[in-house]
Amino acid sequence: MFDKKKPHREQNLNMRRRTDFAGGIFRDETTMRTFLESLPEGVVVLDNTGKILYVSSLAEKMLGYPDKEIIGAHFSSMYPEEERNAGMPEKHLENARERGRVVYEGWRLRKDGSRFWADVVINALRDEQGGLSGFSTAARDIAEQRQAEEELRKSELKLSKIFHSVPAMIGITTMKEGRFIDINEAWLETFGYRREEIIGKTSLEIDLWEKKSDRAKVVRTVEEQGSIHNFEVRFTGKTGQTLTCLYFGELIELDGERHLLSLVRDITEWKSAEEEIKRLNMSLTERAAELEDANRELEAFNYTVAHDLRNPLNVISTYCQATESLCGIDLSEQCRRYLHETYEGTLRMNRLIEALLQFSRLMHVNLNRKPGDLSRIARLIAEELKMSAPERRVKFTIADGIHADCDSSLLQVVLNNLIGNAWKFTATREEAEIEFGLKENGDQPVYYVRDNGTGFDNDAAAKIFAPFHRLPTAEECRGFGIGLATVERVIRRHGGRVWAEGEPGKGASFFFTLSTDR
Repeated sequence: MFDKKKPHREQNLNMRRRTDFAGGIFRDETTMRTFLESLPEGVVVLDNTGKILYVSSLAEKMLGYPDKEIIGAHFSSMYPEEERNAGMPEKHLENARERGRVVYEGWRLRKDGSRFWADVVINALRDEQGGLSGFSTAARDIAEQRQAEEELRKSELKLSKIFHSVPAMIGITTMKEGRFIDINEAWLETFGYRREEIIGKTSLEIDLWEKKSDRAKVVRTVEEQGSIHNFEVRFTGKTGQTLTCLYFGELIELDGERHLLSLVRDITEWKSAEEEIKRLNMSLTERAAELEDANRELEAFNYTVAHDLRNPLNVISTYCQATESLCGIDLSEQCRRYLHETYEGTLRMNRLIEALLQFSRLMHVNLNRKPGDLSRIARLIAEELKMSAPERRVKFTIADGIHADCDSSLLQVVLNNLIGNAWKFTATREEAEIEFGLKENGDQPVYYVRDNGTGFDNDAAAKIFAPFHRLPTAEECRGFGIGLATVERVIRRHGGRVWAEGEPGKGASFFFTLSTDR
């Protein structure tokens, strides 16, 4: 392949004889070499048949041929085999011969067989008479540049895909006019436009801004601060629909020109929901005020009823006692029984009125929460119950050390009702058992009162805390049906909840919690 018979010096002399060194510019070999070695490309000089006469140092390094090993070889030796077979080297030289200059990109072959992508220029060299004396080729390895361009292309493609697929609305406009350069699919879908209807037009031309002053404010803010965030604005879509949006804008540069990158969030539904919430809150506030007024009126009514009912009841009660005292010996047994039942009825009515008033007051009493000893309160209640019926055989089990952050006076009402109920509903047991204790449910303490009384069906458990609701098994027990309603109201005031479990004939358990927040 290589012409190794002639020494390098002789070949260089041959090159000088066949060319006039670029039309007479170079009058000696030293000047030519100095010039060619200074070029940023690797230079190879050919004779008019395509044989290599000269290789610059940079070309040697690029091709991997030290010591001018390639001199005398044909130009085609630098081409890959498939291009040599296709006659590409000869075509390039022929084109250079006809046109004077050929520029192209293609593969070049190194000595070790590896390839690199090169940017190549082939110039035809003419003598003074215009005859072809040879060719000069200048090549630059652009493999890294090409790879960088390919990476840039892939990156731009990836960014383009992200830009068009992201669910947020994004647009790019010129800063000065607001002319659309690009918009993504979410923007088009939301506003109802096709791409060709938008690109190249300004936002003012399509009446995008409901208030043109909003765009002026956006531009002014971005000019001053470089960006704008969370600016609430109203836009108009293609069909005239109005959208409430949050606008984000950022100043960017594209090809040396300032542009506005806009990101838009449609908050129309959210704003509608916010307005509805405001309306409902106003309605609730008005309703709460009405209820507060109604409660005050009800409380006033309760006191009025208590006063107006108690007076005639006291009169009836007094007359019953006076009649029995003055005329008792003259009355028949039946009349005395009627008189006694009437008197007992007035007492029950008085107790009911007092219970109703106390139930009503519970919603208005200010809580005085502080550490309270619930075990001590439960023991006091148990002692009072034992003293009221010493003949009964009742076993009280009250856990020690049960404390709570509560209003002790109100918790006494709760325990009085719960333990009192257990006392009433175990009256038929020969050996009654009543227990007050504490168990843990996760991090929350649960207090309970348990008994072995008549119990109840669990299906009725949700109803027993309603005012005036009494269980079927409570018919033989005295009461008005507001004790458990009172318990529920007190526990609710403490931020807790109360519930019950039971089984007919096997007793009942009542549980309650208390909030730790004051």
